[in-house]
Amino acid sequence: MGNNPPDLKVYTTKADGNTKQSLYRATSSGGGDGGDIMYRIGRLEEDVKEIKSVLNRLEPYLIRIDEKLKHIPTTIQLVIMIITIFSIAIGIANLPNIINAVKGKSEISVTSPGNK
Repeated sequence: MGNNPPDLKVYTTKADGNTKQSLYRATSSGGGDGGDIMYRIGRLEEDVKEIKSVLNRLEPYLIRIDEKLKHIPTTIQLVIMIITIFSIAIGIANLPNIINAVKGKSEISVTSPGNK
């Protein structure tokens, strides 16, 4: 890799029978000879393996939670259901007035269950 600036170092990797050289900037935390970066890369690879392992263990739980959430009603559905229930309750509470009005005994007056 020719003449490199003094703060750049050559890092050589070998994978699948191929050799690759890359430049990297030496850090103030390491010795600058590549040894520190190899240690950090090794630690990073171990951490990634651990993260993958945790995610693999969590995946079945996330799938089950997602399946359960598909059956939970949305906020809009709950609001509509509550309005429907109150409408039915008010209708049942006013049923005697409606029956009397049909029989001709009184006029229909709509009242809520608490205002009798």
